Amino acid sequence: MTIEGPATLAPGATGNYSLIIRGGPAAGAGYNVAVSEAAATLTAGSGSRKLSGELTHSTIRRFSNGEARFDFTMVAPATAGRVTLFGAGNSVNDNGTEQGDSSATTTLEVNVTGGGSGGGDGDGNDDGGCAAAGGVPLLGAALVLLSTRLRRRR
Repeated sequence: MTIEGPATLAPGATGNYSLIIRGGPAAGAGYNVAVSEAAATLTAGSGSRKLSGELTHSTIRRFSNGEARFDFTMVAPATAGRVTLFGAGNSVNDNGTEQGDSSATTTLEVNVTGGGSGGGDGDGNDDGGCAAAGGVPLLGAALVLLSTRLRRRR
């Protein structure tokens, strides 16, 4: 699983991204994307929705040409700094159980260059954003919910 898209954005610029799931059972897939900085804005693509500030699938996505692709955009914060995109995905065999399904996580660091001074106070800590407060644990919970939702939609 990977997140593809620009690794550098100007402050306030919009980047087009795709979370791509390959491998596993490959009958269908679901996903979740979160961002480390509250000032970055995510927008869901086709077949997806925004839920509690994160992106997730609306329905199971069928694999095509060996992959399931979920497109979305991110508007960079107005100040320079680093933003992390967190992705979680589940490749399912569509048998109605969790047996044989395969999940994974990935990240993409996006540097926001130019403009303001960026986040933090120079102490090496990122001083905020949802990742420090629970973005990664939320993705773990999302994987569990994702598997449950996929089974219920059949």
